[in-house]
Amino acid sequence: LNTSVGLLRGTVAGTDIYRHMTNYGPLNIDLSKYSGVEVSIKYRYTSETPSDMIVYFITDEDRTWGEDKNRYEKHISTDSGDEFVVYTFDFSKNKKWTGTLRGLRFDAFRAANGSFEIDYIRLIPKE
Repeated sequence: LNTSVGLLRGTVAGTDIYRHMTNYGPLNIDLSKYSGVEVSIKYRYTSETPSDMIVYFITDEDRTWGEDKNRYEKHISTDSGDEFVVYTFDFSKNKKWTGTLRGLRFDAFRAANGSFEIDYIRLIPKE
């Protein structure tokens, strides 16, 4: 992973690509103010069919990464071209989306080879 011109860029060589946002310190964000996560991403990967992007979260109350604290969103294709695509991960109905957010994990896609650029990652305020 590297950053350039305000983008987070990554190249994938293997099937389990992820990035923990806790590597930059605990986030310490009050989840009562937010309903989910929005990610703007450009991607290209080798696969016969579109894969999923997955966002995981951990909190002060539960610091274990797991399937009970994630959301999947299907890519529309294996190549977004030169366009950033916005994906919304709604955690408002997840009982574990409570307390203090400690970290986020992003799996850009599940494919052996590819690349991605993330323009932004933001929390969605509750309405």
